[in-house]
Amino acid sequence: MVIKIDLAKVVNAPIQSVYKYFSNIEELPRRHPNHVKNIKIVSREETGLVFEQESSLIGKKLRSTNKVVLYPDQNRIETEVIEGDGKGSKTTTTIFSGADDTTQIKVEGDLHLGRLERLASRAVKSTAEKLLNEDVKIIESGLSE
Repeated sequence: MVIKIDLAKVVNAPIQSVYKYFSNIEELPRRHPNHVKNIKIVSREETGLVFEQESSLIGKKLRSTNKVVLYPDQNRIETEVIEGDGKGSKTTTTIFSGADDTTQIKVEGDLHLGRLERLASRAVKSTAEKLLNEDVKIIESGLSE
């Protein structure tokens, strides 16, 4: 069973600021301290990076190695779990210009969490939505810069 994520939010901020916010992986523990515990950059590449992450989901500690590919010309960020908990999970964050100087954020993904999938599908979707709502608040408050 795969947990599908399909979220969309509108933020009152310029598209460049929103893209910069989501592409700054090192800030995840500061932005989401209840979920992301630690980030360690393993390698940087021209188009992205590989990082190790320690996180928590519904009380379970998770460790994973993730690859992020940045597409700045398309305002798109793709993340894949390449090792550890959630291996095979993929998400895409796409950022669009909206009406009246707003920006739309779309997060789509397929999450693979093994035994947690059956138990936690609703909780995982709820957590993803909560994190996106937190991101919107941080961006709109100007604290992301």
